[in-house]
Amino acid sequence: MRGADALTRAATARWLLPAAFVSCMAMGAAFGTHLPYAETMIALSVLVAGLAVALRAHLPVAVGALLVGLFALFHGHAHLTELPAGVAASAFALGMLCATALLHAAGVFTALGVARMRSWLPRALGGAIALAGAWLLLA
Repeated sequence: MRGADALTRAATARWLLPAAFVSCMAMGAAFGTHLPYAETMIALSVLVAGLAVALRAHLPVAVGALLVGLFALFHGHAHLTELPAGVAASAFALGMLCATALLHAAGVFTALGVARMRSWLPRALGGAIALAGAWLLLA
């Protein structure tokens, strides 16, 4: 029964984490005040996500959702600060959220395919993403 629980947890996380990201990204975009260290938190999110994949971290789904949601607040805030002049904030935010949801869906399906190919490939890609995050933090 333990294996079935792990599969259920993985299936839940597969869709809950992207949903938490998009939802919290919307909240971050709605913040009217400045969020300090937004760029640093975004770079840190890349590092942490890459490490989680590379190290096959098995966090409880709720902890993962909270962590993803925290990072998403900063992503949403940063995107809305890039709002072009003369563009309606609501239209910009809707497009940003739809694009993010599509990117996450593509990522989920890509990850499922990659995981079936080779057992080492997801970990190697996670390591590459973690290195990119570290580079962003140091740049």
